Formats: sequence, C-alpha cells, structure tokens
Amino acid sequence: MVYQGFSWQSEIHWKKIEDRINLRETNLSGYYLQAGYLVHQTFSWWPKPLEIAARYANYTPNTQAESNLDEMTLAFNWFFKGHRNKLTMEISEFDLITEDLGTKDELRFRIQWDISI
Repeated sequence: MVYQGFSWQSEIHWKKIEDRINLRETNLSGYYLQAGYLVHQTFSWWPKPLEIAARYANYTPNTQAESNLDEMTLAFNWFFKGHRNKLTMEISEFDLITEDLGTKDELRFRIQWDISI
C-alpha cells in the first residue's frame, strides 16, 4: 500500500511440515511489518528519490520448542528508476534465541543495488 509518500506492507506465515519418514511434525510461524516514507513529501530539502524505511520481523522455526529470531532493520533506498533500479543501504539487528544455543545478537550492515528489466 502506498499513500502520499508513505508505504506499508506486512505478511503472516504459518506452515506445518509432516515428516513421514521420521514420523515427526513441525509447525513454523513468522511475520514481518515494514513501513517506508519519502520524506520529501514533508521536507522540501530532502532528496526526492530517497526513502527511509523500517522493518520488524519474527520467525519461529519450531513452535514446539523455545526458539525464535527477531530482526529490526533501518533502511535507506535511493530510487534511480522506481523499484526497478534502486540502491539500498540497511543496518539490521538480529536476536536469535534457542534452547541449545541460548541468545545470540548480531548486527549486520548491507548495501544492495537492485536492477530489474
């Protein structure tokens, strides 16, 4: 959804895996929420092709075990030709919690150039 420079998207996922060989069943779940804003809609000094965005995601690889993965991201997108040609810079924090490994925090920086024909 896009309205006056503001964009929003989200998804929810549920999946049931039946392992017929080992006679096990695993349930997975996850979701994400993402919002972006073309700040030039409010401030004329902000570059028109630059968007700021934020995302939160959660993934539970097995709902029957104590484990989950949280992701929090801050991103900047520079659109050269809409979504078909853009440069993205983002910084993300990942928190992984599992029964056997405990808690693991990770910070990740990424730059990506998307080109579509």
